Amino acid sequence: MENKTYARWTLHGQHGINSLVLDHPSTTSLQELGDEYVLVRIHAASLNYKDLRIASGTPRLAFKDGVVPVSDRAGVVVAVGSLVKEFKSGDRVVTHIAPHVNEEQLPGFGDATKKLGLSLDGTLQEFGVYPESALIPMPKNLS
Repeated sequence: MENKTYARWTLHGQHGINSLVLDHPSTTSLQELGDEYVLVRIHAASLNYKDLRIASGTPRLAFKDGVVPVSDRAGVVVAVGSLVKEFKSGDRVVTHIAPHVNEEQLPGFGDATKKLGLSLDGTLQEFGVYPESALIPMPKNLS
């Protein structure tokens, strides 16, 4: 995979909106795409009340300093790893907030810190590399 740079926001501390830092394109590059991962160009990210609470430190959820915040987004698949079965380049996708929870289950309270935007890089970036399990097909009726 070609190594390109892109812009992203990262969360450093939990002191409100001032904790968000824009990483300029020259400082970030796309990670190597693993066998079970999908590269997505993000077209829309949704900043929710939950995301603002995380940035302000309420509730006190453990998060990875420097994580890319925000869990909800829509985008288009750019590339897929060799073992990805459900998606191909050009597919429109949205995120599943807790990629380690299978699609027949609902995330529980114990899953709170394993979600996108807390311990896993979220969606406030131009491109994202996500495990296949972190994505679901976008409903066809959405633009």
